[in-house]
Amino acid sequence: MRKNKKIIVIIGLIILLLAQIITYAISNSIVEKKMQQGEITKSAGADENGNINSNLDSARESYRNGYVDSDDEIIRPSNFADLLLNYSGNISETDIAKSLYTFVVDFIPDTYKATKGKSDAEIKSNYNKNYPEISQLGVVDEEEYYYLAKQINNLFGRGEESFTSADVDYDEIVVNDDYTEVGIQLVYGSAKTLNIKISLANDNSTKPSIKYKDNSSLKKLFEKYQGEVTVEEFVETFDNLMAKMETIYQNSTYKSINSRKQYYSLHKDEMAEVGIASQDDYMNLAKAITMEQEITNIDERSYTIEEETITVNSNYTDAEITVLFAEGQELNLKVRIYDNATAEGNRVVFASSKYAASYSDTNANSNNETVETAESANATNADNNSVVNTSAE
Repeated sequence: MRKNKKIIVIIGLIILLLAQIITYAISNSIVEKKMQQGEITKSAGADENGNINSNLDSARESYRNGYVDSDDEIIRPSNFADLLLNYSGNISETDIAKSLYTFVVDFIPDTYKATKGKSDAEIKSNYNKNYPEISQLGVVDEEEYYYLAKQINNLFGRGEESFTSADVDYDEIVVNDDYTEVGIQLVYGSAKTLNIKISLANDNSTKPSIKYKDNSSLKKLFEKYQGEVTVEEFVETFDNLMAKMETIYQNSTYKSINSRKQYYSLHKDEMAEVGIASQDDYMNLAKAITMEQEITNIDERSYTIEEETITVNSNYTDAEITVLFAEGQELNLKVRIYDNATAEGNRVVFASSKYAASYSDTNANSNNETVETAESANATNADNNSVVNTSAE
């Protein structure tokens, strides 16, 4: 009986050893095959002669999680296998990784330097002037360049960031007749992201073989919105509102409610130009701004359009925007983009997302209120000492 048990144990150990040998051989075969297909380079577990390194776990981990290799000038995104499994064209993994490296290392910083602080017209002029060089990097459409430039400037709005990694969004892999397209998220030092799409030609005859598109929330907003407002008009109105932040703050903090109403009444047309269409929305926005400490470095900001809040209605599209400033202040806004101009002439209007938005004086209860004159407001303040510190509201 004991002898039989020993035999069984020995047979079991032999089977276990054979299983490990077979697994090792299969793993080697898979990695070698992927190397031959360009799906794993020497940095992912093979030496310069193409021999597999002993640390196969490191190779598999690197292949799954992605990495940056500055020596070989490649960026392999995590989950890259999801793209390769869906791509049947002739572009090698190495060529894709090198193209992505060039896009991150050359195109993004060069575009930031060329378009920082530039108008929409200047951005488009820069594209047309430098089209041969820009198109060589895979951006072959003026509109895509414009969107990418806006997203890049938004990314670096609070200071330049260091690139850390890239991730394939396997929910955004689309195979068309000419191209296989996938969303890629480029991650930077402070967890900020740049969202792009890369298109890979399915056939050698299709040119360019690799091209890049914008995949930002701004672009997705205007893919859903179907009205007359252009992205340029939206961005201009938003930028004008941001430039007005300090003025609104200065005329709101430690001011009475009536003083704020008076300021809005005297500057109503000016406020309409920056997307504030009603007294209620101005009052709520002023309240939200003064809840923060004074917003400094207005130009150093970034924003995110919350994609899940984009809703298309019969005459307008709504969304919410989170604005982050250099000193850590945060402002949450609602935006309504009308398909056509309203009776008041507004097409893009903003409000604080912390409070109910009216978007129009015709719908605001405050339209029926009497706004005090400067003299009566001063008299009321003097009599009642009714200065308001809104941080306590």
